[in-house]
Amino acid sequence: MEMEVFEESEGYAIICVVKERGKIISHAAAIPMFIGVKGKIALASQGVDVFIHIAFRHKNAAMLAIKCRNEQREKMKLQVDLAFTSDHAHADFVKKSGHKEIDESWIGTNSFSSLLLFSIFASQN
Repeated sequence: MEMEVFEESEGYAIICVVKERGKIISHAAAIPMFIGVKGKIALASQGVDVFIHIAFRHKNAAMLAIKCRNEQREKMKLQVDLAFTSDHAHADFVKKSGHKEIDESWIGTNSFSSLLLFSIFASQN
């Protein structure tokens, strides 16, 4: 399996794919954005999609795509990653992907019905 990053000229999206014999079997995408956190502006990303071909489930292809996406976020110096998951299916994902589950009160609101997951990539000044 090989990882590839689709470069976008405007730099507005992060799209990473995993290929097997030249065919895309998995991808992960994120959109960079600015968010306000406790009166400060932080560079963040919203994970928008993770796909895995059914024949490659449980073979680490999706985690390779997520790893590639995380590497791209680090290169872009993104400070926060927003990911919204179901309350019942997130535990393994959190453990495998290295995300940290935090309380919604961190952003000063409790308006989300699903959990917020954040990965902190830069110092929290």
